[in-house]
Amino acid sequence: ANAMYHRMLQVSKRLQECTVNSVQLTGKQQHQRRRKGATVNGKLYTINRVLREAKHELYKGQCNCAYWHGVFGGLYLSHLRRAVYHHLLTAEGLLDRLNGSQPREIHDDLDGDGHDELVLRNTRLGVVVDPQENGTVTEVDDYRHAVNVLDTMARHREPYHQKLHTNVSAGAGSGLRPASIHDLLQAKEEGLHAYLVYDDHRRSSFADYAFSMRPTLQQIVRNTWTEHRMFPAGSYQMVASRSSSRGQAAVQMVRRVAQGTLRKTVTLMRTEPRLRFRYEVDQLAIPVVGLEMTLGLWNPEWAEPQWEERIGQFDLQDGSLPIRLTLMIDPPATVARLPIYTVSESEGGMERTAQGLAVVCLWELAGEPRWSCDIDWVIGSC
Repeated sequence: ANAMYHRMLQVSKRLQECTVNSVQLTGKQQHQRRRKGATVNGKLYTINRVLREAKHELYKGQCNCAYWHGVFGGLYLSHLRRAVYHHLLTAEGLLDRLNGSQPREIHDDLDGDGHDELVLRNTRLGVVVDPQENGTVTEVDDYRHAVNVLDTMARHREPYHQKLHTNVSAGAGSGLRPASIHDLLQAKEEGLHAYLVYDDHRRSSFADYAFSMRPTLQQIVRNTWTEHRMFPAGSYQMVASRSSSRGQAAVQMVRRVAQGTLRKTVTLMRTEPRLRFRYEVDQLAIPVVGLEMTLGLWNPEWAEPQWEERIGQFDLQDGSLPIRLTLMIDPPATVARLPIYTVSESEGGMERTAQGLAVVCLWELAGEPRWSCDIDWVIGSC
């Protein structure tokens, strides 16, 4: 909710700046800008019309239903969050066509936590990198489809989950007052308690792990793999951000662990919807390295966990949008894919909601003190 809220504020601020700049133009400049307008979906629009449509999209993205829990599901309903991002990114796309896209690199505190994040932009994608959040990528905006590909949600402990554990009968009011909607609680399906798994971190992408031994698929599914972790997650330090002569934008981050170094490099290609992630281990004896990516895409085919050995490339196609994500992994990895479900309260009772897909890549290093891997994402249309 906080990430979505601050994303909305960014779009609102930019719209305000564009509106003020338009008002401050001289009469001659206004006439020229009105004639020039902006091309949107192949049509020529006047400046004022573009601003008006961007404002409408912003207002739609401020619909309160998706920003809080509420008795109807609210924040837990992924299609409501997807709709919010759709309108916000559509508004931002309109402003891009009006006065050019944002700078290729933006340093700012994007989530209000007191630390700067970095945004990498090209005409197709916007990527948010958070060094404090374990050096992960927390947002990937696909402007062609107006979708935040990483819009998902961690599994949090809710007070009403205890009722699933204790099998308290639904609708058990106190008898001294009318039962509220929170008392009229039923499970919409059998076995919901099996999905009560909780996360200890924000579900973003390219979270790294060092394991003393390779976890099993069941340990990953139940989030019981912490017993194999050699050291906890930590913040990274941004050491460089740059745009190359080929127009690629990149950020490099490092983390010191004992006598060694972990390094992450995130690179966004100039015009392609292509993102490259490089991970390097230097002077650390790690038996097994893991990289976890959580996607806000969903397809019913992903309803059950899967485990595959030596995978170098595979495609993920969203079931409701014409989006295909191709992942290329070098060197090939053992890949675990598992659905992320939350259990939340709604007016009809507690229900299971698919939040997205987690992809965990595992490599056995065999004692190598220096090691690296590359993972490329290409986001295309079906």
